[in-house]
Parts: sequence; structure tokens; C-alpha cells
Amino acid sequence: MRDILVLGFITMARSVKCLTIIVGIIIFGRFGLATSLKDGNSELPSIGDGQDVALNSPIIEWPTDEVVLEFGKTWNVTCICNHPIVWKPFDSEYNWDPPNINISIHNTTNIKMPYGATLTIMNASALMVGRYYCVHSQKQQEDLDEMIAENVASSINVYVEDPYQFVVPLPVRYYYRNNKLVILCKPAHPEVEVKLCEKFYKSCKSSIDPTKGFLVLETTYIRLEDYYCKVNSTNYTHILPLSHRREKIKKPTIKSNVGDHVPLGRTVRLTCSFEDYGKRNIVISWKTLPSHHLVETDKTISIGKQTRIPLYSALVTRDLIIENATIAHKRTYRCEVFDGENNTYYHNFKLQVRESADDFVLLSTTHNRSTINRWPDKNGEIMPIEIFIKYKAYPSNIAYGWFKDYTGQIDVNDVAMYKQEKTDYYIKLTILQPKAYDTDIYTAVAQAGTAKAMYNMSVFVYDKPYVEMNHIKASEGDFVTFHCAIVAYPSPTVSFRFQPCKEVPLGNCSNLNTTEAEWHITATEDIASIFWTAATFELRACGPGIVYCKANNSEGNTMIQSYLLIENISEFMMLEVVEPKGTITVGDDVSFVCSVFVFVDTVEMSFEQNGTNFQGIVIQNDSKMHKTQLTLFNVGLNHTGDIFCNVTTTTSDDYNNKGPNDARFVHMEVIEPIAPYLSSGDINQTLIVDALKPIILECDVSGTPEPKINWFKEGEPFVQNKSNSTLTSLRIEYAIPTNSGLYECIAANKKGNITLTRNVIVRMPGSK
Repeated sequence: MRDILVLGFITMARSVKCLTIIVGIIIFGRFGLATSLKDGNSELPSIGDGQDVALNSPIIEWPTDEVVLEFGKTWNVTCICNHPIVWKPFDSEYNWDPPNINISIHNTTNIKMPYGATLTIMNASALMVGRYYCVHSQKQQEDLDEMIAENVASSINVYVEDPYQFVVPLPVRYYYRNNKLVILCKPAHPEVEVKLCEKFYKSCKSSIDPTKGFLVLETTYIRLEDYYCKVNSTNYTHILPLSHRREKIKKPTIKSNVGDHVPLGRTVRLTCSFEDYGKRNIVISWKTLPSHHLVETDKTISIGKQTRIPLYSALVTRDLIIENATIAHKRTYRCEVFDGENNTYYHNFKLQVRESADDFVLLSTTHNRSTINRWPDKNGEIMPIEIFIKYKAYPSNIAYGWFKDYTGQIDVNDVAMYKQEKTDYYIKLTILQPKAYDTDIYTAVAQAGTAKAMYNMSVFVYDKPYVEMNHIKASEGDFVTFHCAIVAYPSPTVSFRFQPCKEVPLGNCSNLNTTEAEWHITATEDIASIFWTAATFELRACGPGIVYCKANNSEGNTMIQSYLLIENISEFMMLEVVEPKGTITVGDDVSFVCSVFVFVDTVEMSFEQNGTNFQGIVIQNDSKMHKTQLTLFNVGLNHTGDIFCNVTTTTSDDYNNKGPNDARFVHMEVIEPIAPYLSSGDINQTLIVDALKPIILECDVSGTPEPKINWFKEGEPFVQNKSNSTLTSLRIEYAIPTNSGLYECIAANKKGNITLTRNVIVRMPGSK
């Protein structure tokens, strides 16, 4: 909800003491945290859904698969298993060896899980950001991502809230992996949004899984300087030379024609591909896990012939085909590559066969994430929020929509607020300019054929309060209610203060420590609205004043003021002469400004003098202030008298019902101008002053209007320290020879001018 609702204006109640003040708070909205949900026609994934967890899988004793550490802190995590295990930091893209970690092996008291290992991270910083694996000791030299598929490893991703480094150190490195270029550009904290940007096309993209960096299709035109890593307003460029993975044989890839979740009865084709630059004697074989035996062929499973496709490099492929998939085919398949020189590498593919042949759609996020928190950066700006929802579906072409719990479906045409995208693997919603009112539950709903699923993501946008409060006009003695509407997250503390004013319009406002001038805090609630609060402040209108509403939360505070005006409009009028300031003389152009505070639809203002009406020029006309200016040109003695400003108001209820004529007046006295003249002293004078004695120069002149005085020395403007001088005199405390010279005082007004000269001679000691 972007627009704040104003909840009315005045509640009237008579016969109440003037000092009666009531404060309250009204709570709106509903909100709750949610993870993946199911409806009657949908099926959503959960951790371990459809998976056979082997008994020998290591168990990490931590409730989630990621952790955010405080900068400089120490953290411990324990893993247990029924096989000897060890902790190992691992990244499939480069040789990662973080500092300040310690690994200890121990025995447990658990008979079924007798082996334990503890990982300790000390002095946490961005250097330690990455994924840590608990793995069977004899498998620690393998590809640990593949070992997770074999159920002999588990992992946890570690982030650090490092105030000095928003991305992992050395954020841009380049490696060739298979037919793609891997660019490491990873955030140090889950709330840091990183993008990989391409200089030539001036485009940027986000990563679905920030722990994996970015993959770019390899071409012969890729250069180091083509890409940079962007986070907030900082750009990181490459800092290491281009390097290839230092392995004797590359890792193969596996692609499925139907994905990794298939219904019963489907035909599955798994294609294992390997790029052989050296044209070696490559052999591809298919195995099953955990036995590592060759796949047994029968009437449902067949292995295709190995083929070599000549491209820029030689591509070697071999297919595994499963006809009429059944639950028995639900297992992990491994593609292994040998080069005839005892070098081998492999890739695992876990096939999930559903027990139903019906259509399905599965939604998930990276590591089953269900909450996004976003704070302003160091510049006070809030970066766009990107919600990635991965999907697996049959049929593969899905229809989708995004919903907010509070306002309903998000319009695809609302491109100023949101950007919606869809690829073959995920749907994405970007909140372009997040504010506190974007705090909500966002739901992605997807449909594939007859199947439907949805996934909820809770978004919290931390922002200081935005406050609105209306002005109120009331009759004296009325009981009035001010409503202060606040949009903020977290929910703010709200307080009010009334400051009475004695002059109109709202001048001479009292600062006395009276009951009215104290802050009144609204009652706190255990459960507040998620981003919208409406607080009330009630008092009896015993006179005009200002009501302040102050809202404060962890992100800052905001204060707004509204006016309490009394019905008698003439008390809120002011008429003043704005030009000239001071004496008005014959021939002057005289400007008057009439202003009034009033909350009505139409205000008419006019001027009057000696029975003659004048129409002024409107210079301000808004919801609370109306100003009109009148200028009388070349006034004469006959203009002496009272100038009136008349105000007539019209309400929206009845445009024929005009309010009373209220007025203010100011007296204008017009006199004849008099040219400047000497009041005392001589026109010309010579002063001899001993060195280091004070020099005092007087310019005593008069005139109407008051003359403007300027001092000159030897024909040039002379500016003296104002603390020792006035316009009619100059004072130099300690005379020195350079102060000698001819000084002139020129006094001028509209009628003429006069010049006084003072010849100053500074006499040195011993001279005559």
C-alpha cells in the first residue's frame, strides 16, 4: 500500500477541561512468515522431498544450510557420521584455502554415529566466506558437490557481515570450465546483491545462486576487460590473469531431455558430453550409485554409442536412455570419462521419478530460502530486491503470476514498481525501488498443465518512518482528534506534543514546560502492524497552536507538524508593508502583502483605501496559506491613511453561502523627502593623529528617507571592521602611517547626496 489513508478529522465533545489530552494507536494490516505452501492442486518441495537419505550421510548439527557470522567473531559447528569424516572448504571453481580455520576430529557418545568433526572459524571476515563440506575422509579429494549426490558429504554455506568487504576477496577471477567461462563474483553477505556487468553492451545480470558465481558462454572474443563485478555503487574489475583449471581432464556435463523430476512412464534421455581438445582416446561409461557398477541394460534401459562431433573442439557424447520410467529407475547415475592415460573425471545426475504420471510443477529457491531482509546502504539508498523462484514442471512451459498478501496480484504493467521475468529455469520478480510499504509476503503462483504450485517469500524492507498528518480548524472549546499516519519498518514508537501559540498567524509559540508542551508517547503494542501505523492525539481547542507527531524506529526518526486553527478567521490574518522598509516618502512604490491561514475551498482577498477597492496579485494559494500582494506606484501625500485587506471565504457545502467579511488594516504615512544635510561638524576637516592613537571619523548627516552612507579612501571603497565602526563613524584603534590619506563619507537618498571629506595625517613620534 503506497497511499496513506487519512482517518477523518474532528470528533466533537463539549464540557471537557482544556488540558484534557488523549493519545492512542490504531493497528492495521496482517503479516506472518511463511515457507513453501500447498493447496489442493499443488505440490511443493521440502528438504529431502522424494530423496532416499542414506544412513552413512554426515549430519551437520546446525538448523539451516547457511549461517551469517558477525565480523571478527569465532564460530563452531559439529558434524557426526557412522564413517570417519573431516571438514573441508571447497569450491569447484578454484583452489580455495581460507585462513583462520581449525578442524578437530573426535569420537562421539552416539553408538550409531560414533565419528565426529568440529569446524572452528576464528576472526571471521570475508576471507572465510564460502561453502564448507563435511565428507567421508576417504572421499575428501573427490569433487565434493558430487559427493553430496552420493550421500557421503553434507555442506553449509558461511557468510560474514564484513563492513569492509561486501564481496569475497579477489572477487573477479576467470577460469575456463567446459565450454563456459566461470567468473567468481560472490557476495560476502546474503543481503548484498551482486551483478555481473558487460562493458560493451552495458548490461548486467544477477546470479540465481550467489554461492556459485557466474557462468558465461565461452567464445573466441572474450577478453579480461569485458566484464566487471558490481555491488551497490562499487565496481570490481579483474585482478588476476586469465587461467585455466589445472586439471588433467575436464569435468563432463549431463543434460536431460525432461529434467530431473519426471512422471511415471516418461522416456528419459541423459546425454553425457565431454570436450576433448587433445583428441585423446576418450571413453565414456555410465554407472549407478552407490555401487559404482556399470549400468545394466535391459528392455527399459539402453546405452547409446559413443559419438564424436567436430566443432571448434571435438565434442564426445554418449546417451543413457530409460524407456517407460518407473520408481525402480529413481537413483543417481554417474557419467565417467577416461582418457587412456589413467586420468578420469565424472558427473552425477540424480533422477527423481514421481509416483504419478500427472502434470506437476515444483517451486524452490536457493537453499530453500524463505525470507529477504533489506537495509539502506551507507548512502541511505535501498538497492532493488530480486526474488528468484526456480521451477521444475511438466509440461515445461508454465504460466505464472506474482501476488502480494496485502494488495493482491501484481500488475505486469506496473513497470515503475516491479519487473517480472521468466526463463527456462526460473521466474523472477524485481522490486525496483524498495520502501517500507514493500514489506509483505510475495507469492509466486505457477501452473503447468493441470498442476499448480505456489511459493512464498517474506520481504522486510527496513526504512525510517514516513509520516502524514492533517491540519484542523475548530471552534474554541471543541474536542479535536489529530490522526498521524506512519509507514515504516520496523514498527515505530509514536509520540505527540502540542505547542500553543499566542500570535497570529501562529507566532510567539510558547516553549514553556507546560502540560501542553510535553511529549505524549502512544501506548506500545506487543504486535504491531507490519509497516502501517495510525496513532491519534486528542485535545480540547482552547486556542491556536501546533501539534507535532514524531515517529522513531531503528532506522531513524521523522517529525511532522500540523496546525490547530480557531474558527475566527481574522485572528489568522496578517497585513504588512514589505517594501520599502521604514519611512515612506512621496514617489515611492509601496508593496503590501495580506496573508491568511484558513481551510476552506475558496478564498477571495481584496484591498481598500479611502473607499477605493484594489485587486492584488495572488502569490500563494494552497491548502493552508493564502497570500495576495498589492503595489501602489508613485504614492503622494494623498495616499496617507489606512489600507484594508478584506477576506471572504466559501465552503464546499454551499458555494452560495459565503463566510463573513473579515479584515485587517495598516496605517500608511506618506511624507515629503528631504535631501541629506550635515547635522553637526564640518564638511571638510583635516585631522592630525599620533601613531598608535585611535582615529575617529564622524559623518553626522540626516535626511528623509534615511540616507545611505558609504566610505571611501583615496577614491576607493573603504571597508572597516564593523565591530569598531558604524555607518556614521569609523574608528581605527591604532593609527599607522598607511592610515594616512583622504577619507570621504558620501550620504545619499532619493532626493540627493552630500560628501564630507576628512584628510588624515598620522604623525610619527619625534616628528613636528
